[in-house]
Amino acid sequence: MGYKYEKELVDKAGEFIELLNKNGFQSGVIMSRDYMIKLEICKKENNYGNAVIYYKPSKNSFSLKTHEVQDETIIKEVQEIWNNRYNKDYDEATNDGDYHVYVDGSFMNNCVGYGFAVLKNNKLIKEESSSVVDPLYLNSRQVGGEIKAVEKAVSWAEKNKISRIIIYYDLANLEKWITGEYDAKNPMTKRYRDNIRKANIEINWKKVKSHTGDKWNDYVDELAKKGTEKGK
Repeated sequence: MGYKYEKELVDKAGEFIELLNKNGFQSGVIMSRDYMIKLEICKKENNYGNAVIYYKPSKNSFSLKTHEVQDETIIKEVQEIWNNRYNKDYDEATNDGDYHVYVDGSFMNNCVGYGFAVLKNNKLIKEESSSVVDPLYLNSRQVGGEIKAVEKAVSWAEKNKISRIIIYYDLANLEKWITGEYDAKNPMTKRYRDNIRKANIEINWKKVKSHTGDKWNDYVDELAKKGTEKGK
């Protein structure tokens, strides 16, 4: 008797393995279970660990986890290959079914705030702003607020059983700490990296320039500023 959704996972793994091979990796399936399949990640005769593909039948969606891959540079490469597999889908789709999440942080009057807003079908369906009270985040001021916004948004998506979101951000580090392009060197960034990587959500990152008239980027900027007022 096979595992649940084994065919779907094998097909998806085959597509991903083909992309990995085209980019200089050697990969193959080493284990299957219900709802997941595990791939060995090798490059230039070095074994860097395993990547895991999960399938969520309720959303008919797949997600990739790289927490078993040992090298940060390899994690970044693997995740970029995986994300590129879906970028075409995002660009060509109408995005009517996507959840677009804008995040921001703020530091004012010695208070740190965060804000995030979620849009679907071009309508605002969720917004949240508040002060940041964790000392680990307060010491980093606005950056702490930016990180908290992403964590809160991802937590909201998990609670609402949303498997895929697009995060719009203006602080480049937010994505690069997750992909491994930047090292997470302190307790705050390490916690952030680990929390987001463990989340059972596919994230597509979209960089936007701050203060350039982007309506929703400006909107969450205001939300984050309001969040600082709640800390007084």
